[in-house]
Amino acid sequence: MAQRITPKGCGGNNIQGKEVHVDGLSFPYLYCYNDGKWEGINMEQQLREQFDGLLEKYTELLLGDSDEDKKEKVKMWALYTYIAKSMPALVKHWNERYPEGKEGIKEIISEIKQLNEQHRQDSGK
Repeated sequence: MAQRITPKGCGGNNIQGKEVHVDGLSFPYLYCYNDGKWEGINMEQQLREQFDGLLEKYTELLLGDSDEDKKEKVKMWALYTYIAKSMPALVKHWNERYPEGKEGIKEIISEIKQLNEQHRQDSGK
């Protein structure tokens, strides 16, 4: 079956899909033709790359630009914030057990808030 998707690194060249069967389980798998050879792209890897693109765009919209360090901090901030809202007792326990981790998260939250405010000022929002 032919797929019309463009995984990162594939350049949209001759993408074909199939399923790989292992121990009775089926896994979607893509192949693309790059530099004279067929390369396999696992769908899980493709999802990671697509999600990374989402995180990169979110970081850019939130902070004004995106790099690996900022993406990692935004990921930690978003996940910590979500866990704190959905399971506050877990976060309280973690904060008590790892006070240095709590301080690190507080620094990240403060940095993201500052970068976001600066970005909003710079863009006139």
